Amino acid sequence: MKGRPRYNTDGNWYKGNVHIHSTCSDGLLDYKQIAQLYARAGYDFIFVTDHNHTSTIEDLDNLPLLAINGVEIHGKDEYGSFFHVVGLDFSVPLPDKISFPEALRMLKSNNAITILAHPHWSGNSLSDALRHDFDGIEIYNHLCHWLNGKSYGLFLWDHMLERNPNILGFSVDDAHMLPEQPWWNGGWIVVNTESLDRENIVTAIREGNFYSTQGPEFKKIEITGSKLYVETSYVQAIRLVGPKWRGRRVFAQEGKGINKAEFTIESADHYLRIEIEDFNGKRAWTNNIFR
Repeated sequence: MKGRPRYNTDGNWYKGNVHIHSTCSDGLLDYKQIAQLYARAGYDFIFVTDHNHTSTIEDLDNLPLLAINGVEIHGKDEYGSFFHVVGLDFSVPLPDKISFPEALRMLKSNNAITILAHPHWSGNSLSDALRHDFDGIEIYNHLCHWLNGKSYGLFLWDHMLERNPNILGFSVDDAHMLPEQPWWNGGWIVVNTESLDRENIVTAIREGNFYSTQGPEFKKIEITGSKLYVETSYVQAIRLVGPKWRGRRVFAQEGKGINKAEFTIESADHYLRIEIEDFNGKRAWTNNIFR
């Protein structure tokens, strides 16, 4: 396997959510109410990603956590495929009437981090996922889990990684806080960086120095030569996942949790990501460990 190690876990871990809606589109709560709710739940940062609406940096000042602007766009592309795409670190106002291809070009031209949102729920195919050079994909969407169970994007992510090992995986809430859709705090990312500020958080996300989770935690990810060392919260399984059938695993014995594992990296591994699973079936995922 070629590339340099992606992870540097010597910094601080910061918990955040990258898919949230407010009253500026179809959410129930305003920016301040959302920030207060997530801050009380132990979050350090959020991205506000309203439908076709971009907040300004000033809108997100003076909140109890770090709030960063983003957007969610949707529509059909030139081939008739339907998409939802989240753009992180994007604050350019979108015209009221703009086609999906035009909006996606605006995100890319302004260097937004583009994420294919809830691909199973949207009915996206592998060719859809590969067509627009997305930076990442939602591998778990908590709202979709409760809406109709179509919450995972892992199948598409693995195929995307085979073609581009730098595709990032995101676990998200997609919170709206509506009475009929109250679900939140079920999928998030944890970023490792020196300090909690906009530049450091966005840079760490761009570099993939984060993991996605439904609850389990990664503590340390280290590579020395051909050896990969992982420390985690107590879980029942630690899996090293590669292309197709490739992978290794360590399981807890007789119900006793494990919190560390060591693997040998082989040259045939085009990409490798780590997946852990706790005794409640909740999982967490790294990005490809090399870049």
